[in-house]
Amino acid sequence: MLLIVGVGLLGVFLLRFRKDRRRLSNGVFLLLGLAFTGVWLLGSGAQGDLPVVLAGLLVLLSPLLVLLLAGLLIVNGVQLIRREGLRIPNLLPLGLGVALLVPYVLLALAIFTGDIWVIVILASLTMAVSYLGFLFASFLIYSLFYGSLPYRPGMDAIVVHGSGLVGARVPPLLASRLDRAIEVYRAELAEGRTPLVIASGGKGTDEAVSEASAMAGYLVDHGVPADCVVLEDRSTTTRETCSSPSDYWASAVTPPEWCW
Repeated sequence: MLLIVGVGLLGVFLLRFRKDRRRLSNGVFLLLGLAFTGVWLLGSGAQGDLPVVLAGLLVLLSPLLVLLLAGLLIVNGVQLIRREGLRIPNLLPLGLGVALLVPYVLLALAIFTGDIWVIVILASLTMAVSYLGFLFASFLIYSLFYGSLPYRPGMDAIVVHGSGLVGARVPPLLASRLDRAIEVYRAELAEGRTPLVIASGGKGTDEAVSEASAMAGYLVDHGVPADCVVLEDRSTTTRETCSSPSDYWASAVTPPEWCW
């Protein structure tokens, strides 16, 4: 039964992935399918009710998975602050990790004090946090899966979204995005195509120049011809990036067909 459910969920994932690989909800079906299939594999050679026990154990261990996720977020947040500096966007992983831990800490204190009503309330809150942690874990697993896929060749444009500057300097996180765009650009160039590289990002109050300007400079410095780089420093969302050129595109270059 577990195998049927697992294979069914993985089948739904494949159908949804084929229809639209950009949907983050695909990760939920992927994680559930892997979980059910994994439990079946662990219990396939066992006798009796071990698969049922393993399934129950998976449910009981789910809070521990959330705690593990919280720990990874905190570590990631600390590394991000060390590499990119103390800024509000860089505090998000650390803050989320701490937020996931708070209900568990409060629940442990409530159990220690013995107040039954506080325990019930905090246990309910912990279940809600566990659910959010499950969704975040699904997003994380799907992101890893999605990021491992090769890009689809034949691009008209490569859009690179900003992630913040340090003054006028491109920090490591944004540099990694630009390096990936350069890699894809060179691969397209080798196939005889010359796509545009769109540097998309406005100017924050703590930034000396717009992200698009700094990103464009980085791209040109790393070998992308200036006439293949388009600055987009006015949009506030991805939809606006691919919207009307008269409203959002700082360059006079017309957006490629795939943006329409």
